[in-house]
Amino acid sequence: ISTFYVKDNELRHNANLRIVADNIEDLQFEFLEDTDDDGDLGDQSWSATFGDPNLVGAIRVWVLAMSEVVNDYTNNETYNYAGNPAYEPNDNRYRYLASATVTLRN
Repeated sequence: ISTFYVKDNELRHNANLRIVADNIEDLQFEFLEDTDDDGDLGDQSWSATFGDPNLVGAIRVWVLAMSEVVNDYTNNETYNYAGNPAYEPNDNRYRYLASATVTLRN
């Protein structure tokens, strides 16, 4: 089992408590579970949790990375992801929101 988490703005992996990346502000996941077990994910909804790991057919992952402080820049962007409320940092850091959807073979 692998666990990824953010602590002290570092993306970490549980294997040897390895630091994967610095300046990571947030890490979010959503799951698409085939709750009616019909083999069709098109009639399902994304959720932050799941019941049966054997029925999860896809995972969405978001990573929000940030720069060091840049005094002559003000971030006025709005970030929307993973069903969270809109995030408006209004500070002096550039940010990049990366996302991916991983389809699983169950």
